[in-house]
This record gives sequence, C-alpha cells and structure tokens, in this order.
Amino acid sequence: MFSAVAIRSRAPARTRASSCTPRRVYLRRRRNGSRSGHSTRRFDVARWFPSTFRMREGYDAVRHLTDSDGRPTPRCMAEESSSRRIVERGRYYEDFNVGEVYRHHWGRTLTDGEAQLFATATMSAVPLYFNKLHAQALGHPTPPVHPLLVMNVVFGMTVEDLSEQAIAHLGYWSMRFPAWVYPGDTLISSSEVLDKRESGSKPDRGIVHVRTTGKNQRGEEVCVYERKILVKKRSSHGGR
Repeated sequence: MFSAVAIRSRAPARTRASSCTPRRVYLRRRRNGSRSGHSTRRFDVARWFPSTFRMREGYDAVRHLTDSDGRPTPRCMAEESSSRRIVERGRYYEDFNVGEVYRHHWGRTLTDGEAQLFATATMSAVPLYFNKLHAQALGHPTPPVHPLLVMNVVFGMTVEDLSEQAIAHLGYWSMRFPAWVYPGDTLISSSEVLDKRESGSKPDRGIVHVRTTGKNQRGEEVCVYERKILVKKRSSHGGR
C-alpha cells in the first residue's frame, strides 16, 4: 500500500533552447561552502567565465553536423557541398618531367623518444638500437636511429609531391643508408624523376620512376632509394 504522503509529480523538463540562440547558464554558489545554508547568490557564467561560455556557444554552432551515431547529417552534407570546394594536392602523371628534382618541404628532427619507441614497437632484437652501453662498445656515442624509421621519415616527406595521386607503389630497390642517424639529427629529402612511361594495359594511368635522397643537417646522405609509382592521369580522372 502507498502511504498517505502526497506524491508530487516532477515538473516537466524545460524546453531546450534552440542551438541557434546563445543561452546563459546560471549556477548557485553557497556562501562559506555550506550545503545547508539558505543564503545563496547567483552569478552569470557568461559574464564571469566568458571562455567557457564561448565554448558552449561553439558546441551549439556545430552540434547539427552529426547525428547521435556520429554520422554526418543531411544539413551538414548540404553545407559541405554548397560552401566548400575540395582542393586536390599532388602531381598527376602529366606533371612529372624526366630530370626534374623536387625538394620536399619542411624537414624532420628525430628524437630519442621516437627512436626508442620505434625499436620497441617493432620488437627489434638488435641491441644496437636500444642499448646505450652496447652501442658505445661498438663506437657509437648513443644508440643510432633504426634505418627503417629513417626510411619512413624520408619517405613521408615525399608523399605530397609524388604520391598523392598514386594508385599503387610498384616497388622499392637500391636502398642504402650511407651514414648513421642519431637522435637530434634533422632530415630533409628530395626526389629526382628518372623515367616515366604510360601504362601498357590501362590508358588512364602511367608509371613514374624516381630516386629519393634523404640528408641530415650537415648535408650527408643518410638514405637513398628508388621506386616506381603508378600515377593517375589528369585527363582521365578530372584533375584540375
């Protein structure tokens, strides 16, 4: 049985304000930190914490972009197609010319943390790359950077210039590492176009043969390799 105490239904939830209308959120702060005190005063979050309120406004401004499952909403897709234009990067087959040399942007300084993480993540069994005493016994001042990490860093700097429009990488060869790389070294890379030819089976693509060279801050070669890239043709793929 229910007791005679009157049961008061919960007040209906307040209608949530539209995401387009900024809301001011009010909090209650009790004096002296007392939970039972009746004396309270209100303060305006938007006034006293403007950065927090702007963050909330920013959320309200973009909350329509995805649904509850994280998928783009129709409104988001419509805005994307009407207000933005996709800018493609990279070279098509027609943009490569034999003999050209591309000096890839930026550069990359390798740290000891990256070197140790790579050796651990790849489960390297060669103590030269993670044991300082062993490396010093072999004449190194500190464990050198694993050559595969050097190759990946040098290769990564070439992607925007060489393979953004690639369909496939057909092979790597003649790879060599003329000098050791140590933590703290800064690497740069460049690539030379050695040859190019159209695909014999598919007319919408071609094969580009390049040689990539990675150097350290002293200009010493640290990684050299060749590769062939299967690249789209602009005329067949609607490139700009």
